[in-house]
Amino acid sequence: MSAHYEHILANCDIPCHRWLKNISTGFAKESVVIIHGAFGQGKSALAYRWLHMETPSSWRLQIKLIENRRKALQIAATLSAHDQAVGAPIVIYIDVRPHDQGWTLLVEELARIPQIRVLVTVREEDWRRATISRADVGFEDISLSLDRAEAQAIYDQLSRRETPGQGVDHRTAQSVE
Repeated sequence: MSAHYEHILANCDIPCHRWLKNISTGFAKESVVIIHGAFGQGKSALAYRWLHMETPSSWRLQIKLIENRRKALQIAATLSAHDQAVGAPIVIYIDVRPHDQGWTLLVEELARIPQIRVLVTVREEDWRRATISRADVGFEDISLSLDRAEAQAIYDQLSRRETPGQGVDHRTAQSVE
């Protein structure tokens, strides 16, 4: 199941404070932070949680699909014009879909705009195919990997939570009437 921002609003995630701190530390060093890891590791949930905690809603945007280089350049030009008009800091979240074309070009272009920070989540296989160079773009690279203890702690926390309908039987329902 893919994470959505609504899951964060409903507190359905398990905040991983170590990784959230890594994102903040990354942005203290660079304007671009790239989180990569295997499918299902929680990259999107981590990004949404960080955005929710650290960025006012009016100063964050998500880009969901970058079809090709031309679209990437159009998006970058639009956001650059917005930056010049508003002049306020903004965070752009790019959740790279499998085989997205042009995301690296978009990151390179956005990294040139002073008031823009870019948070990227990308699957490991797409990250390995990417053609982004530190010579062209300064970025912090966060390789998301959960060790067994961390994964077990997340599982344990999720197992203890009550889900809708859990813990309610017919006697409880009758006593509410």
